[in-house]
Amino acid sequence: MGDQRTETLSEYMIRVRRDIHRHPETAWTEYRTTALVARELEKWGYQVLLAEEVLDLESRSALPAAGQLELAEMRAREEGVDPELMQRMAGGKTGVVGILKRSEGPVAALRVDMDALEVTESAGPDHRPAQQGFASCHEGICHACGHDVHTAVGLGVARILAEDQSWQGTVKLIFQPGEEGMRGARAMMERGIVDDVHDFFSLHVGIRALETGEIVTGCDGFLATSKLDAVFHGATAHAGICPQEGKSALLAAAASCIGMQGIPRHGDGSSRINIGGISAGGNSRNVVPDYGIVKFETRGGSTEINRYMEAEARRICEGAALMYGVSVEVRNMGSAEGSDSDGELMQVIRAAAERSGGVHKIVEKKSFDACEDVTYFMNRVRSNGGKAAVMMLGSRLAAGHHSGSFDIDEKCMEIGAEVLSRAIRMRLEEETRQKS
Repeated sequence: MGDQRTETLSEYMIRVRRDIHRHPETAWTEYRTTALVARELEKWGYQVLLAEEVLDLESRSALPAAGQLELAEMRAREEGVDPELMQRMAGGKTGVVGILKRSEGPVAALRVDMDALEVTESAGPDHRPAQQGFASCHEGICHACGHDVHTAVGLGVARILAEDQSWQGTVKLIFQPGEEGMRGARAMMERGIVDDVHDFFSLHVGIRALETGEIVTGCDGFLATSKLDAVFHGATAHAGICPQEGKSALLAAAASCIGMQGIPRHGDGSSRINIGGISAGGNSRNVVPDYGIVKFETRGGSTEINRYMEAEARRICEGAALMYGVSVEVRNMGSAEGSDSDGELMQVIRAAAERSGGVHKIVEKKSFDACEDVTYFMNRVRSNGGKAAVMMLGSRLAAGHHSGSFDIDEKCMEIGAEVLSRAIRMRLEEETRQKS
């Protein structure tokens, strides 16, 4: 991984980011990334927790099929992941937590996400990763949302805090799997990873902060969401000889789509539903189809509004199944709660940004207006009396999020690491002072 004794912080993060960018991994298959992070944290003197130590296995959502996991594990071994570590992570037990404890007292946490998207990266001449040789080497997968950046910033913060002996208390660095699809945070939250945390920080690059050197001290307007699959089972029959014996899962699935689009919107805030896909039947025109699946999501401006949307959607799916004499199972494939950043921590981030190099624009807050499962951590910390905030890290973008041409200005990473590490130290100092 290079000579860390001579690398500047910026050089270190750029090298790490490009390594992760070249080897992207999707939710619950982040084996190589987890191993890389664990190795780096150990070098910086952190206690490292992995697998069942950081995950409630029953709370993981939408695990890939066993065959997909096996292929990802084989790829990770071929790319040099330690066999003993691979054995611990096998079966989708990715994610890592690093703990650095200097004294009894307050606990601060930083959470970053690590997973990539099923998006094909651009090979165009104007795409810098392709030009400079660090574009994805995994076909059909790339870092198109900046989680490689987040992971590199997290390790930059780890290095800064490890090298600074002046602070007291405990820092937890949480490297989360499976943010895409809202799949990973709840499993870590249910394991109790943030139950002792007083102050919780996170970040996202870009979104609504599109200038390098811009810091948005807090995001609000995180929408709650449920990612759901409605699976209909009917009975096949010959469509000409005995259609009365058939039970069409296709018709039930189609009826559910039309019904769900008609759910009355909620008067207390944003409420949304989207049917992302429907699949039913086979290739035979003369067979009543016995299987159908509808992939959809609900969103709400609050957790309560999203619960309303989900309950109505489930009711309609059950009604469509009853109408056509079939059965239905609605499966939870991922979720997130609603949340906002706390003003108290936003002020700490502002103060840290004012003292950090490279920052030329500080904005108090911007609305996220989308979903992020970081909210599970935020709300758990808050329920225990703590504070939470998510910072937007400004960067010029080559293309929008989730595009195969997505890329960032790597100068933003050093800025992000400096602001967040400073905010963590400032908050620990303040908490320590208050308790002394």
